[in-house]
Amino acid sequence: MSLHSQVADLKTALSVASARLSHLDTTSKAAIEAEIRVLHQALKVAAGETIKLIAESKKTRNLLLFRTEKSIAKKLGNQLSIVIRSLDASIASSDRVLHLSMHHIKQVEDFRNQHILPTKSRITVTVNQVEYKKSTATAELRTKRAEASKAADELSRATSQLNQKQSELSSNKTQLWSKQTDARRAEEQQEDCERQARDYERRARAATERAEKLRTRAVWTAVLTLGIGFGFAIADACEASSLDTNARTYTSQAGDSARLARSLRSTCSSIEQQIQVLESESRTLETQKANIEWRRQRHQQEVNTLESRVSALNQEVASANSLSSDLRSVDFQTEKLAEKTRLLQRSLQQLKADISQCMDVLTEQRDTGALTAKKASRKYISDQKRIQLLQGATKALPQINKSQRMLPSV
Repeated sequence: MSLHSQVADLKTALSVASARLSHLDTTSKAAIEAEIRVLHQALKVAAGETIKLIAESKKTRNLLLFRTEKSIAKKLGNQLSIVIRSLDASIASSDRVLHLSMHHIKQVEDFRNQHILPTKSRITVTVNQVEYKKSTATAELRTKRAEASKAADELSRATSQLNQKQSELSSNKTQLWSKQTDARRAEEQQEDCERQARDYERRARAATERAEKLRTRAVWTAVLTLGIGFGFAIADACEASSLDTNARTYTSQAGDSARLARSLRSTCSSIEQQIQVLESESRTLETQKANIEWRRQRHQQEVNTLESRVSALNQEVASANSLSSDLRSVDFQTEKLAEKTRLLQRSLQQLKADISQCMDVLTEQRDTGALTAKKASRKYISDQKRIQLLQGATKALPQINKSQRMLPSV
């Protein structure tokens, strides 16, 4: 059975127990109040008859009412008998109330043993179970929150690394674009230089050939002219040397342009490789970021689930604790009912003892009066006998009134 079902079942059990306790209180209270009304009435009759007895005993001699001492003694004896019977009825009624109160106390104790104690034990077990589940779920929630926090930190670091790599990638792409532009310019320059180099090479070869021819011509001119054309020969040699120098210069420029183009191509290739590495690292970081994000979401879902579970368990703990409070209320009502009945029982026992004492006094007065009447020879009751009856009745009346006040009102 789930904890929720256990709590609901215990609530039902407490409701049934409370209803039974109310029914027990109502039925027992009705029975006891009925007997107390009877007891009130019996004591009221006893008090009234005692008042009459006192009034009779105070009367002076009256020949019209009392002819002899025997007649008044008989009349007073009859009144004493009425009071004694009323007190006897009061004792019987108090015995019945005592019996009802003892039966009621037994019913209350049976009710406690059958309903309160088992329910209390079940509630204790249920509360312990709920508290254990709550503590377990709370510990798991702390763990999941720590894992979610760790995943969030990892995600933050991965995002930072990814942003850094993406920034590097963007910078390298910008650098690559610049280098590619430079490379294209270098290639164009190389092509121009190569064209110029080829042109200069052709011109250099042509100049070299012409220079060879000029040198040859200069030699032959000098030889054939016997030195007269030596100046022309020198001029041809100088021009040939100048052409050779130009050819070497253009060849060197063509080589420089070619080396620059190769260097730029190498730089572009290196940057492209760096971009490929950065792109690979970025893809790896993107994958790691996606995995970490998935883990974070999963941890967060678990945290949300555990928070809902802990919230539900908190409600169950509150319900279980309210059950304990309700049980204490029912137990308090049960104890209050039992204590009230025990107080009534003690009052009734004292009342019964007081009534018995009154009845003993009045019975003694009645028996004494009857014995005196049998032995009497005078025509009128003596003042001494009248005073004895008055004292006995006067002593009994306050006790009867006290007994009436001891009874609860109904």
